[in-house]
Amino acid sequence: MLSTAYPFLDVLWTMVAFFLLAIWVWLLFTVWADLFRRHDISVWAKVAWLLLTLLFPFVGVFVYVITQRRAMDDENVLRPRLP
Repeated sequence: MLSTAYPFLDVLWTMVAFFLLAIWVWLLFTVWADLFRRHDISVWAKVAWLLLTLLFPFVGVFVYVITQRRAMDDENVLRPRLP
């Protein structure tokens, strides 16, 4: 009875949608962590980026990743890794 109410392709679509949502949440927290870790931008710029990612989540995150890619890379290279 349950298998006819929820076909296999709907199960796959739900899994893909959940996976994409999980990736986007991970990306959002990565952007926020990078934003608060950086010392080369002002507090007002951090507030602006935070508001942009809160008000326009998808656009804000993708614009941050595209425009601040070099700074994110440099910060990740300099950050010590845990063993």
